[in-house]
Amino acid sequence: MAQPGPPPPVNLNEFTGTQHSITIDSTSELGKIKVLNKDNYPSTSLDLNLYLSKIPEQFAGFTHIQSLNISCGAALQDLSGLNYFPNLKSLQIHDFEGTILSKEVLFLDSLRSLRIGRSKTLADITTLATLGALHELEIFNCPAIAVFPKMNNKSGLRHLQIENGNGFEYWDRETDRKANLDLSNLQFLDKLEFIYLGGYSCFREIPDCLPRSITTLKFMGRGYQTPNDKIELKNLDNLKLYPNLKEFHLYAVLLEKIEGNFKKLSLNILSLHSIFNLSDISGVFTFKSIGTVKISQCPYLEYVKSTDKNCKIDLLDFNDVNRLQNIYFLFECKHIRKLEIREASRALFIPELKRMHNIPNILLYVSGPGYRLYKKENVWEVTELDKKN
Repeated sequence: MAQPGPPPPVNLNEFTGTQHSITIDSTSELGKIKVLNKDNYPSTSLDLNLYLSKIPEQFAGFTHIQSLNISCGAALQDLSGLNYFPNLKSLQIHDFEGTILSKEVLFLDSLRSLRIGRSKTLADITTLATLGALHELEIFNCPAIAVFPKMNNKSGLRHLQIENGNGFEYWDRETDRKANLDLSNLQFLDKLEFIYLGGYSCFREIPDCLPRSITTLKFMGRGYQTPNDKIELKNLDNLKLYPNLKEFHLYAVLLEKIEGNFKKLSLNILSLHSIFNLSDISGVFTFKSIGTVKISQCPYLEYVKSTDKNCKIDLLDFNDVNRLQNIYFLFECKHIRKLEIREASRALFIPELKRMHNIPNILLYVSGPGYRLYKKENVWEVTELDKKN
């Protein structure tokens, strides 16, 4: 049975005050926009599909609207009319086909959240520089943007997500054009805490121009790799530049080794997911301390070893690492509080139980004919051979 969803959009001419989304095009009677003003329309949100060359001037003075969602038709190539909504707090823009977001300065002094998505042509977002109240900015599938603008010195931006995603699909198959993004202006955003970067193959290492204020960094691939434009990192050395970093997530990129020394950096979370060629994670054990380490879907990881046995890790969680065989090194470490391994190789080697005393909490599980071992607070509660699966 089909699940109920929002009602379909209706033309402004048929709007009765209950519809979720309103379409305004060349057939719409623009004089009827007045039914949406604060005297007639109690909602503070608008969802518009605009198939005109500009935002109609009949929206001037819509001070009651705080949330606006705009889907743009091909003719709408200038969004200067956003100034008709001076009290916006949240704005979403989709399918914009202009090259410059706005030809006029935007005076949206209350805007805190902005999301821009699915624009093949948008290249210039300089107008965002004046949005001093902006706390959260998300840009996805906008492959023509090559430079992040220099924001106002008083910018309060704290959350930034730039996801090229499937933007590569916009380019013709015959072209060699690759993603490019200059992030050097981020260094001036001293309140920025969360950064998500996805789908940009122009980075061969973690960018060195991020503000020192960041606490969370997520670096993502696309979930797939194309032959001519792989997302491949040489190393993670530049993590050392960010002393306030507490979370680092790496997903769906190519990275052969995590090496080096990160002894000055403490993390709450380190997550490595779908790093298909990762074979060496020795650098993980050099951090000053890590709360949780999650390593999943890294099929070339066979051995876990390092020269540093003093690593401090609260939880070391391996999942779907089906070539992992030798974990002897882990039981030589004195400060791993909890170890969980699921879906490892059926040839997983472990020492005798009496030698597994350094880690007080352990879960080892291999699917199929194999074993499940469980220890809690240094007491082996379950030691059983699992042949049922």
